[in-house]
Amino acid sequence: MEKLTLYLADIKDKADGIQSLSFVKNPAIKSNLVLVKNDEDGMIVDAPIILAHELIFRNNESYGNHNIMFVPDVISDMIRESAESGKVYQFDIEHQTPISGVTLIESYQVDYTNRIMYNKALTGITDGSWIGKFAITNENLKSKILDKQINGISISGVFSYEPITLKDALSLHKLLNKK
Repeated sequence: MEKLTLYLADIKDKADGIQSLSFVKNPAIKSNLVLVKNDEDGMIVDAPIILAHELIFRNNESYGNHNIMFVPDVISDMIRESAESGKVYQFDIEHQTPISGVTLIESYQVDYTNRIMYNKALTGITDGSWIGKFAITNENLKSKILDKQINGISISGVFSYEPITLKDALSLHKLLNKK
């Protein structure tokens, strides 16, 4: 089994951050969207956008096979900066085809301490994760969601990486489990 390096994803400069949100068949965060409503008025789905403290497998030319993790503070920065830039309102399918007919109608960060909770039908949601509620009028996307060809959200973006050792990861894990 290949030993994968773990990196904390961060926003360190102006080039870092979200470029768009992509509706995908297999979200890297391994947590799927949930259909809230589908009627003549349109479709509403809840979906995790990014999970806090979870390993996300990546592969690219610079780092090869590796895992990344987002911590809540970085997720807060992502939410704010992508809303300010408008990039959180740019959507595509499978990181390729830009689409219209999607509106992010609710966006929040889960905070157990302050009781900012999520739709319980969503699974694997950790404290500090980013959740979105989307109104969908795009008939092609609606059809793909109903046919299970689209199951979740993936972010397109650029992030700085900070390597983390196994010892530091275990310490972080222990700290998070105390909360």
